[in-house]
Amino acid sequence: MKRRVGVPIQEQEFVDAFLPELGQVIAPGAGRKLFVLQDVDVSMGRPDLIVLGCSPSALDWFSSQGLRLSSYAAARVLDPAVPQGASGLSESYERRLGLELAQSGWNTKSVKRASSIVASSVGIEAKLREIPRALRQVARFRSLFGRAAILAPVRSNDAIGASLFASYNIGLIQPTSNAWAWTVPSVPRRESVASRLWLLELLLREQARDGVYTPSRSRKASIALR
Repeated sequence: MKRRVGVPIQEQEFVDAFLPELGQVIAPGAGRKLFVLQDVDVSMGRPDLIVLGCSPSALDWFSSQGLRLSSYAAARVLDPAVPQGASGLSESYERRLGLELAQSGWNTKSVKRASSIVASSVGIEAKLREIPRALRQVARFRSLFGRAAILAPVRSNDAIGASLFASYNIGLIQPTSNAWAWTVPSVPRRESVASRLWLLELLLREQARDGVYTPSRSRKASIALR
């Protein structure tokens, strides 16, 4: 992937070294592929990497339907688990947005189908040092993802206890002697419907600008840790 503007060269090189080995630590699941977005604004932070497990055929089908979202707020309006008036929007704007979404083709059936396309998600922040700062950054967007992690060299964890990671349910991915691994796990949680819809929208946007990386499957990827 192209170097991100404003990112230190050493950090970018560390991310670039990890990307081809991504399958060692994140498995897409049967019938799915991994799609990687880099440095994308998710409305509650900007993860260095977003890793999504999706069915390519389901993604292609949805892309042809023309259903899109303007914002995370729109995704929350579509989420049946978010009570009316609890989206954080004014009542009048929420009503107007809901009407616009319905007129564009969104309905109960399309929400259900679209929200099933993103089967897994991991938000990752890369840091060569300053791990406490990275934890705060990941905590901002943690609720959007099924799992979240900090990608860091082994030496970066010297003064950080695993209990601090566990308190945020944030994992740690590091290079070990012969592979990359979760040295601190992130317990998977099912993303909300709003999160899955918004991540799907971000994936479509990045696809349109050719900004999605898809790791090639290797022997290591076939035995990836789940």
